[in-house]
Amino acid sequence: MILRVSTASILLVMLVVGCTGSQPSDTPQKSEAELQRENQAKSETITRLQGELAGARTQRDELQQALESSRKTGTPGAVELEVTRVDFGFLTSAVNLDEDKGKVTGRKGDNGIAAYVVLTDQFDSSIKAVGAFRFDLFDLKRSKDFVIQTWSFDAEAALKHWQRFPASYQFKLPLSTDVYAQKAVLKVTFRQSGRKDLTATKELTIERP
Repeated sequence: MILRVSTASILLVMLVVGCTGSQPSDTPQKSEAELQRENQAKSETITRLQGELAGARTQRDELQQALESSRKTGTPGAVELEVTRVDFGFLTSAVNLDEDKGKVTGRKGDNGIAAYVVLTDQFDSSIKAVGAFRFDLFDLKRSKDFVIQTWSFDAEAALKHWQRFPASYQFKLPLSTDVYAQKAVLKVTFRQSGRKDLTATKELTIERP
């Protein structure tokens, strides 16, 4: 009798357990709208991460270019500046150098030239650069190739003529006493080792004493 009761009890327990296990889960199922919102959020996250990745790659490329540039110039992140043009400043003219020095001589006329030379880099900015300057004065009445006077400044001497404002080189070129030209052309040649010479010209009116 005891054995029968135990067997019945076991069968009852198994039945109860089986019924319990077959009952549906109490966890509520997500609606289609909720699933769509989750998918949309995931999609936005993926898009944001892709944008950040693209930005990181761009920054990497820029840093790589800066590194390559620094290897060429020896300065981290620096871009090598080069002179691409030479021009005369608008103040360039024939002058009386004695009056420019504050002397009162009573002499009239021009006995020199004040030459302002501007060097321009590839970014169209005025710069200071190491190089030699040569000036040639041509007499227009004789020939366009007739040089009546020449002045030369090596790289070391030229640096002493640099001025910050206006950013240019200022040269005072004394005229020899045998220069009687009234209309002349002043030509400047800027020369750097291993680079092409750069030139500029300016027509001048000279009032001789």
